[in-house]
Amino acid sequence: MRHESKKKFEVRERRVFSEELKKKVVKDLVGKRTTVTKLMAEHQVSAQTVYRWLYKYSPYHEQKCTLVVQMKSEEAKNQDLQAG
Repeated sequence: MRHESKKKFEVRERRVFSEELKKKVVKDLVGKRTTVTKLMAEHQVSAQTVYRWLYKYSPYHEQKCTLVVQMKSEEAKNQDLQAG
């Protein structure tokens, strides 16, 4: 006898976000006013979606630059590693 999965998959309706909202989200992310995790929770989207918006609407993407967003604690660790 086969065991059926206890988890049931929820099918979500496809949502369409306005270009204006996507640009605002990217502006907040680039300006370090929010994080990818917070955006995921607020808009109920995946990290992949947030990064897709970032690559499409970020001014840094067109310049072939890499934007590195790191937490202050990570920055301190990196400085310690470089100094030591």
